[in-house]
Amino acid sequence: MVLVIMALGAVLVVPKLARFAEEGSLRVVTAKVVSSLRKSHRKAMFSGKMVSLTPSSLSLQIPKKFRIKTTADEIVFFPDGTALQTRLLVYDNHGRHNLILINPFSGLAAQTSSLNKARRQGK
Repeated sequence: MVLVIMALGAVLVVPKLARFAEEGSLRVVTAKVVSSLRKSHRKAMFSGKMVSLTPSSLSLQIPKKFRIKTTADEIVFFPDGTALQTRLLVYDNHGRHNLILINPFSGLAAQTSSLNKARRQGK
């Protein structure tokens, strides 16, 4: 009887843990992209020169199962700390995604609340 309960628990819990691990990977990749964007922002400010990135240059830094879509062909940071307003969508093969926004006034990149959570909550 105890073995049946343990087997049932494993059948119910293991798939949820695997899904959590995959979402964690999406979070890690999103954090890496945000970090790379912030590094480019600092580089523009300290060098006194405009720094421009392409979505494909960011995609080279992440595992192949993830993709990046942007609202612009280039992500641009200016020496005065500002940037072109850009939205980046980091997504995986399963349709899970996170949104990153670049504030045009501060030039800072930040992950917004996950679109996946809003979808699960019916918003």
